[in-house]
Amino acid sequence: MLKTMLASALLLTSTLASAGFEYTRSTTIRDELGGSFTMSAAGTLGEDNATRLAEGAYTNFHFRNDAAAVLNGNAAREAARDGDLVVVTYDGSLTLVTTGTPTGGSAPQSRTTNIAFTDLTVERAEEGSTISGAVLVNGQSVDAAALPRPIKAAIVNALRLFRL
Repeated sequence: MLKTMLASALLLTSTLASAGFEYTRSTTIRDELGGSFTMSAAGTLGEDNATRLAEGAYTNFHFRNDAAAVLNGNAAREAARDGDLVVVTYDGSLTLVTTGTPTGGSAPQSRTTNIAFTDLTVERAEEGSTISGAVLVNGQSVDAAALPRPIKAAIVNALRLFRL
């Protein structure tokens, strides 16, 4: 009896593993300050490959509930896995507004940074990860691998939500 149960479980598992699955999902994240991130995703999952397309919208979104940084805009993520190789491509247009008090104690000032990217690509394989593409920061093209730390952090924080 135990052998029959194990054989049935193995047969069921191998059948499920070889079959592909399709899925759709919609997610909304709200921060404590009234902002939100809404994402719709669809894809397929197979034994050796997978694809996923997700589109997201940021509306007055605050990272880590920080009132001094507000993000608005849209982004899309396309991911494809073929064996051990994973390629993820992003397109988006974001506006980051930061508010801070300059040294000297004068009135708080806000700064708007417009960030746009098309075909921003991250590849992960056994050898490691690489990032490539160009990012427009306030209209100026910057190589993705050489982004200034605050801009890179804003992009990474924004795009991290696509992994949910």
